[in-house]
This record gives sequence, structure tokens and C-alpha cells, in this order.
Amino acid sequence: MDWDQAYNVTLDDGHAERAVWYHTPRERFRGGFRFLTLNALEDVVVFNVTCEIGFAPNMPDLRSGTGYFYAGDDDLLNRIWAIWPGDLGIQGPIAMMAYGQPGRESVRNSLATLFYYQNATTGMFPFAGPATGSFRSGARSDTYHSWALISMYDYAVWSGDEAWVAEHWGNITRGVEYITSRLDPDTGLQEQVNENDWARRNTGGFNSALNALNYHALNSLATLAQSGDQKQSWEEAAARIKKGYNDLLWDEEAGLYRDNPSSTLHAQDGNSLALLYGLAENGTQRTTYDAAYTSLAHGWSSGPTTALVTGVLGLRLEEIGGRRWSLRPQLGEELRGVRAGFETGLGWFEGKVTVGEGGDVEVEVVAPKGTKGRIVFPDEARGRVRVNGREFRGQLEETALVMDLEM
Repeated sequence: MDWDQAYNVTLDDGHAERAVWYHTPRERFRGGFRFLTLNALEDVVVFNVTCEIGFAPNMPDLRSGTGYFYAGDDDLLNRIWAIWPGDLGIQGPIAMMAYGQPGRESVRNSLATLFYYQNATTGMFPFAGPATGSFRSGARSDTYHSWALISMYDYAVWSGDEAWVAEHWGNITRGVEYITSRLDPDTGLQEQVNENDWARRNTGGFNSALNALNYHALNSLATLAQSGDQKQSWEEAAARIKKGYNDLLWDEEAGLYRDNPSSTLHAQDGNSLALLYGLAENGTQRTTYDAAYTSLAHGWSSGPTTALVTGVLGLRLEEIGGRRWSLRPQLGEELRGVRAGFETGLGWFEGKVTVGEGGDVEVEVVAPKGTKGRIVFPDEARGRVRVNGREFRGQLEETALVMDLEM
């Protein structure tokens, strides 16, 4: 196999009466691809081309994924339940939600490669896997390092595998220290030096997307920290990032975050990540984002999968394996019912919310035994909601009614 990853094959001449049949060796399967290009040294006729899907060898039946979302007769919501190959930080949680154990296995294998090629001196994770030109050229990326850490947290939560966390905690700690050692003492932010990213322009400086990713990585992994001092240190670093993010990057006139303090660009990734990860501090910052140019059909845009399950139905994992979970339905005015389910290493989670003709709401929740959940509805739902056959009598917290369950 050459540097360009093309596979060179020499075939017999064959005879005029019969063809030469060729089958790609299984060890040469490349995974997912969109196009096949054949280059020959002389004229050939190619026919009877068949393709065996090889990007998920641990799933003989690609329709056997356990996760689902269903919204009754609302065809639009059901149609956009789609999964595309893409970067691990985005696609990993979707694979684990949709495919269960095979999805977790694929993410775990990818993370094993990142651990193997982690820089032993700096703690930095590779920009890409060893089969890529980016890896062979030694390209590095600060943002993809942070995505790697986020993926490790996501796998821990979805798998519930505490032994895996313990085994790799040293690697994860060195990866976090790569970030914390590069945070500016005055601003709390990291300057983007290794600028490789998803082909975006205007990288560098106190980049908004990088620091939003750092904030989420530090806050999330702090919940898995092995000591109280480590947890506190990472949370304090995340708090400094949040302060610097809002002090230096918020553009009051535009109502958006700048790409960096000296930029006139208000990048979509930095603003959307600020909303997603909770960096926005007030109502204005949480509502002025313009998503006009968002693609919901791009390879990385599996956002609807998460939005439907964790946003519309509102079923979320709050602790490793789902030992704690929450349900916060947001059906709006017209949607009359939704349901979804998925599995983690602990077992099966499922939620169903149905709105009756009179506005009364029926909620059904399934979760593994021993887990603890929190169900949240607006204050006006009092007396109109039943959960697993019981009247919902939540405690008022700010503007919401909260009901805690132990399964």
C-alpha cells in the first residue's frame, strides 16, 4: 500500500471466454467511502461490482441498533433521525445512543488508538489516526486534543465502565494538564498555537471554539476526578475560562461572541458551543445566536439525533453509566407525543410523553434498577401530569416543578 493509501493489485491475464474475478482481502477493508476509483495500465472492462460494507465489522446487521426516537405522525421529526460518519466528538455519542454495545465498542477502539499515540512528553493527543496524511506529516491540533478528551468523557458516561476510566486515568490527566498548563494567567484562556481544525479560517489567538471545548472538557472530566483536589483544580480552571470568555469575547453590539478578542468575526462554532456547554451567562447571550447557515444534513451534523432525544423528549444521562438521569420534556404547542430509548452499560433507558386532548400529560419512564432520576416540568403543569401512573407532585424550584425518582 503506497503513501496515498491506494491498493496496488496485479491480476492474471485471463482468457477471452472468461473474466478474472477479484475480491479485496478483508484486512484491506478501508471502512466507509463515497467513491471508488480504478486505475489500470491498459484498457479493461469492469463489471459485476459488489460492495460489502466494512465500516462496522462488529455489526452484521446495521439495522439492529437499539436506540430510537418516534414522534407519532410527525413525519419531519421521524425523517431526520439519521446517522452519518464524522468526527468522534460529534458522532461518538450518536453511535453509542443508536447502536448500544457495538457503538460503544467502536468508540472504545478509536480511543485506544488515541491513547497509544498520545505524546508521552506533552500529553497531547494526535490530530488524526495513523492512516491519514495529517498523522504522517506530524500535524497537531489544539481543538482536536480537546475533542479527544470530551470523547473520553462521553465514552465513560455511556459505558459506565469505571475500570476503563481507572486504567486510562493517567493518560486523561496528562491530556487535561496539556490544557491547564497553557491557560493564560491573566485571561484564563488558552491561545491556539496548533491551529489545525475542521478547515475553518481565522484560527489562532484566544480562539472561541477552542476555549469552549476546553471549558466543557475540564468541567466534565472533573466529575470523574480521582481526588477532591484534582476536581477542584479543574473546576476552578473551567471557571476562569468562563469568565475570560465572557469578559473578552462577548460583543454587546452584535449580541454574539467574537472569534477572538481582536476579531470582527462572530464564528458559528464558538457561539454554538458557548450555548451548548453553558458558557453564556445571561438571557441575551442565550437567545441571539443566528443558525441560518446550519447544515442538518452534513456528515458531522448529527445534531438532530441528540436534539430530539435529549432536547424534545429531554431524556439525559447525568452521571457515569446513567446512575443519575433526568427527563425534561419540551414538546411545544403542537407536538402531542414523543418516545425514545437507548442503552448504556447499565441497561435500558426509555421515555414516553403523551399529551391528551385536555392538555393532561402522561409520562412513562423505564430505567435500570438502582438508578436515580429527576423529572422536570414547568410550574403550570401542576395537577396535569402523571408519571408511571402516579400523580406528579413536584417540588417547586425556581419556575419548575421537580420530582425525584429512585428506580
